[in-house]
Parts: sequence; structure tokens; C-alpha cells
Amino acid sequence: GVPIFRRFFIGGDSLGPRVFETRSLSPVRNIVQTDAFGNAIIDPNTGLPLRSLSFVGGSKMALVQTELGIPLGQTATLAAFFDVGGSYDNGQDISYDDARVSAGIEFRVFLPVFQAPIRLIYGWPLQEQEFDESSSFQFSIGLPF
Repeated sequence: GVPIFRRFFIGGDSLGPRVFETRSLSPVRNIVQTDAFGNAIIDPNTGLPLRSLSFVGGSKMALVQTELGIPLGQTATLAAFFDVGGSYDNGQDISYDDARVSAGIEFRVFLPVFQAPIRLIYGWPLQEQEFDESSSFQFSIGLPF
């Protein structure tokens, strides 16, 4: 498999879809919990190994970020965006059904003191999974992509 440090965890304002928390979108596996010696931890009530959902990162990803920006003077821009993206595990096909989708508006103002735009993002997750973390409002300093 692909080592964890080379796997794809997407989400956030730069490696979107925007509105989803940074690096929070990932394939999930149901993994047996182990102790420090690698032995399975057994639930005393059921006698079965304890399992937990684990975010493992994807071996491949797809991401499309689109926006329409309207300049408001020389230093400000108002943009509408629509983002679609997903991170997929081995054996999993890239599919719109499993992708996360967000839409919203973004206000950018360039301040010379930062040498990068200040970004105020407000949006909505249009398609999400039950365990996804999202926030309607995000603040960022820097370019989107």
C-alpha cells in the first residue's frame, strides 16, 4: 500500500472542497484496536475485538474547484464558488456519488502588509458523509490555489 505520509487527505480552503475542515476528507476503515504489543483489544462484554473507524487517507484523489470572481475596485474581489472533490482508497473507483460538494461565496481583499489576500469564505456543504466535519464560515490568508 501507499505509506500514510503519501496518502491524500483533502478539505479546506486551499486543497478543497472549501467549507470542509482542512485535511478532514479521507476514506475510512473499520480497524481492530491493538495494544502496545500488537494484540487485539477484546471487549469484555462481547468477547469480540474492539473496532474503531480510522481515517486512512486516499491512494488517489479528484478535485475540481470552480469560481467566478467579480473585482470590487483594485484590491477586493467577490467570488462565487462550486467545489467537488474526494479522496479514494485502493479498489475504490472515483465517483461523484462518493465525492463531497460545496458551494458559496468568498470575499478577498489584498492588503500590502500581508502581501497576500485575506479571504472570508461562506458556504454550504451540498453533499457530505455522516462523519464529515464542515464549517459554514472560514477565514484564510493566502491564495486559494
